[in-house]
Amino acid sequence: SKILTHLAIPTADVLVNLFKGLGLKLEDLLDEAPISDADEILGYLATPLTAVVGSPPQSAELERVVARLKQLASSGDFSPPHFRLHWPGDYTHPTRNPDFKPSQVYLIDRSRASTFDFIVIFCGAPSYGVGQENEIATQAGLPAIRLVRSDISRMMSGSFLQAFDVEFSGSL
Repeated sequence: SKILTHLAIPTADVLVNLFKGLGLKLEDLLDEAPISDADEILGYLATPLTAVVGSPPQSAELERVVARLKQLASSGDFSPPHFRLHWPGDYTHPTRNPDFKPSQVYLIDRSRASTFDFIVIFCGAPSYGVGQENEIATQAGLPAIRLVRSDISRMMSGSFLQAFDVEFSGSL
């Protein structure tokens, strides 16, 4: 109980040492994307990312899709509180933000995918990230909107995620 009393108002040194004991660096979590305002409903937009980085046409199309989804979510069609979509590609993109260490990307993206108000999963191309974000949302009990094709994998369609699936056709 003496330890818990001491931790009630932890100092920076205590937090650094706690994270160190877990094999993590506190500064890795502090150097992350901004948190939303209280008057917003913040969603996490999961998309294929690494799988399309090497393909300029696919990367450009993904950027177009992301911009459109973000525009739709933040449109004036919704009464307050307003929606805002956080896309990890704006913060931890592998080519635009190469200085992030893998452990930082994992901690930042996982913390966002599990703590925002909802998640949108764009199943536009096979992706380890989107599957992982599906499971993170499942474990966190987040509601989800999944944009899926008719050929969604059995693993994704069999997930226990509380999701509303919106089917689309075509490819990324």
